[in-house]
Amino acid sequence: KAWAIFSYIRDHVGYVSTSEKGDYVKAALEGLNTGRGDCYVYASLSKAMLTRAQITNMDIERIPAGNAMHYWNLVDLGDGHGWYHFDTTPRKDHPTIFLWDDATI
Repeated sequence: KAWAIFSYIRDHVGYVSTSEKGDYVKAALEGLNTGRGDCYVYASLSKAMLTRAQITNMDIERIPAGNAMHYWNLVDLGDGHGWYHFDTTPRKDHPTIFLWDDATI
């Protein structure tokens, strides 16, 4: 389920540099309705879909470096290994940050 959600978001949402912050439901709908968004939209849509799929998740907001902010998710698949990084935001160097542990990230 987690991979299907990750793949869907990466395949159906294009990156733009800004979005309205603060309401994850509105941001998730923005991603679905417009097919575009920034990292907040990606993380919000991930949260909505993961929650609906009953996958335990939490929001992560990186402490800003200058004006740069970043949002992503952690997931707990219930496999006894704890939390994994789940970041659907595309990057220029194309890493697939899917179920990375802290040591990998």
